[in-house]
Amino acid sequence: MRIPFVDLTGQHVPLRTEIDAAVARVIDAGCFIGGSEVAAFEEEFATALDVPHAVSVASGTDALVVALRALGVGPGDDVITTPVSFVASAQAIVRVGARPIFADVDAFDWNLSPAAVASALSDYVRAPDGTLRAVDGRRLAAILVVHIFGAPADVELLASIAAEQRIFLIEDAAQAFGATVRGASVGGFGDAGCFSLFPTKTLGAMGDGGVVVTRDSQAAERMRRLRSHGANASAGNEVYEQVGYNSRLDALQASVLRVKLPHAEAWNEERRALADGYRERLRGVPGLSLQQCPRDQVSRVFHQFVVRGTRRFSAHARLRDAGIETREYYLKPLNEQVALAGLSRVPRPLPCAESVCGDLLALPIFPGLTHEMVKRVADEIAAICTSET
Repeated sequence: MRIPFVDLTGQHVPLRTEIDAAVARVIDAGCFIGGSEVAAFEEEFATALDVPHAVSVASGTDALVVALRALGVGPGDDVITTPVSFVASAQAIVRVGARPIFADVDAFDWNLSPAAVASALSDYVRAPDGTLRAVDGRRLAAILVVHIFGAPADVELLASIAAEQRIFLIEDAAQAFGATVRGASVGGFGDAGCFSLFPTKTLGAMGDGGVVVTRDSQAAERMRRLRSHGANASAGNEVYEQVGYNSRLDALQASVLRVKLPHAEAWNEERRALADGYRERLRGVPGLSLQQCPRDQVSRVFHQFVVRGTRRFSAHARLRDAGIETREYYLKPLNEQVALAGLSRVPRPLPCAESVCGDLLALPIFPGLTHEMVKRVADEIAAICTSET
């Protein structure tokens, strides 16, 4: 029996009638860009996260770019971030003209380490204008934290550090819709929270899309302008006050997302139950370790269920031969990516990031995956690891 890495039919088939009706509603209205569907989705998304403002854009990557721009991050600025993430996290910083400063991750959850952030801060001093400046004059503008694989980073501590240092905290929550810390949704702790609506995410569209959330009404207005070529809608759509982007969530995607949003928590609970099955069966497997969330009152989601320690077992290829699809994450830390050469800085060694990258294997986990499938995947991995130990 083939087990796919992801299969979205378990989400879409039960909702097909509602989705068809939503799409038909948009077609009948003839409004495909913006309009009431997009506005309603933004309001419902904001309500779900208990934040006042949600601004939809064309992708999760654009969400990061628009958030950085709206907060005034740009040329001459530094942003501390993680080297263990999808490349978009760092590329967004580069795209606004700033420089990624890579700090190491924690060994237990593979998220940006607050201790490493604190160490990076020591390279900056308070200037007379109140900003933090490096020896070369660059301003430290922000921390960009990624909630990797749906596991919340220590966002409360990072928010406290950012506030104390008077810099911005931006959350890349692309993989973490539905995750909470002390009952509050990730994305709402920083000055901006960025979400991807890529189809495989815990809330996914039937195409691409993204959302930025913020508690700052002025920042939200700047985001709305930036996503539509910098137009100031209140002054007329032909008034352009800055160079922006063509980055809008279309109404068809918004209508589908409105159908799916009320089901997202049930799907996350299903993912959690499947993850419990993996954990139970993989506990004690020689050489294998799992991503941990050791802090109190943290509820993670499982955009991916990832194990560490398969590098020497050739598990990816052997599982493929057994009809089980997996994915290897992330083969290199971002500081080693050619695209970022000369555009980023690594002020200190990154031993945890270098150890983790190239040793992470994501297993199938999605609504509709059965516990029998989980058992088979786990048993195959256990057999591989045990036989090669």
